[in-house]
Amino acid sequence: MIETLNDKSPEPEKMLSISIPPSASYNIGGGPLQIILKDDDAPPGGSGTGLKAEYFAKPDFTEPVTSQVDAQIDFKWDKKAPIAKVQPDKYSIRWSGKIEPLYSDTFTFTTPGTPYGTAKLIIDGKTVIAAKAGKSVSRSGTIALKAGKKYDIVLEYTNARDYGSFIRLIWSNPKQFEQAVPKSQLFPSP
Repeated sequence: MIETLNDKSPEPEKMLSISIPPSASYNIGGGPLQIILKDDDAPPGGSGTGLKAEYFAKPDFTEPVTSQVDAQIDFKWDKKAPIAKVQPDKYSIRWSGKIEPLYSDTFTFTTPGTPYGTAKLIIDGKTVIAAKAGKSVSRSGTIALKAGKKYDIVLEYTNARDYGSFIRLIWSNPKQFEQAVPKSQLFPSP
């Protein structure tokens, strides 16, 4: 059964609740039930492929190991190293490139991550987040961006402990839900 939801109400909510009665009839194949929500009013996504990622063997951005393009910054390594050539408890990563917002608005960026790591987010030359290890500082910040314009972005992450290692780059604004920045809106630096 396909259900269409109307988002044209005068006061749209940002939360959707779906109740599915416990029954095998809705999922005869036995696999996971997939629900796809599509906003017909959303602008089309970009053509990005992710950000350039530079991996370093030391938490001070020394001893470069490799570089690659990471489609998204949405990682949970836990007690493992992000790549084979670094130790799980001492490394740093620098992502760089461009970010292209879908809407003109003030964006909130958040970098959830282990409290033993640091995160520094710079967009368009402005420091949006500067979170230090072990400190109870905010891992979020705001910046006004224009739809369709590509802005320089750099995210630097360090880890100095071997447990609970993770990092995400999340954005939101009044017109879009909080989500990891999709690869379609990220463009690697050369």
